[in-house]
Amino acid sequence: MIVSKNIQKKLISFLLVVTLLSMGLLPIRAHAEEELGLSWFEVDNLAVGPTLDVIAHIRNDRNLDQLTVNVEDRSFPMQSDYWGHHFEKEISFTGLESGYKKVTVRATSTSGVTEEISRTVYYEPKPTYTFEFETLAQMVIEESGIATVKVIRKGNSHGTVYAWYFTHSRSAEKGIDFFPNLHDSQDQKIIFKDGETSQTIKMRLTDDSIPEGLENFRVDLTRNNKTYATTNVIIRDQD
Repeated sequence: MIVSKNIQKKLISFLLVVTLLSMGLLPIRAHAEEELGLSWFEVDNLAVGPTLDVIAHIRNDRNLDQLTVNVEDRSFPMQSDYWGHHFEKEISFTGLESGYKKVTVRATSTSGVTEEISRTVYYEPKPTYTFEFETLAQMVIEESGIATVKVIRKGNSHGTVYAWYFTHSRSAEKGIDFFPNLHDSQDQKIIFKDGETSQTIKMRLTDDSIPEGLENFRVDLTRNNKTYATTNVIIRDQD
């Protein structure tokens, strides 16, 4: 079989292109294999006490050589949990001055590639903030369909903090006369971002068009199993 010179040239050009592409793809593939895929899902400016539990995820942990979490001059090695890809470490701020701190999770691969993620936290040895409702009791109108309760953060406003509210039936029944929020029947978490001092809770009321007397339910504000405040919501029916 005789192959023309033109076809030979085309074949040689094709093989050359394939070779060059392969050579160009190799570094990309090698780099992809070296990537660790570090992730750390934590909010920025979180208010913390003496310790912080840091949980990081490494997508490609087979190439992991070292994983640490660092704050100022302190470095804490992170340990893998049962599932392998998750790494956890409780770090201590004890002895440091109060204020904003940079916390960095740093991962190094076996080939020396480094990935890191940093977050800022606000450290306070003993939290000086507290929560309270704007009023101890308040009247709402059933026909409005919404009960709005205001929550106040007092004391230190530095750092992002969380609180939870729980509703309790009294003469008004949860799931019938009212719902803990506007969307579903679950109690909710309140988030105060860094510098925020007030938030509102909105709860859905049922307008059943049946003439009723005054009904009420209780709302508790909690954090870390501690109840900070309680308010009584009184529902008035205008039918």
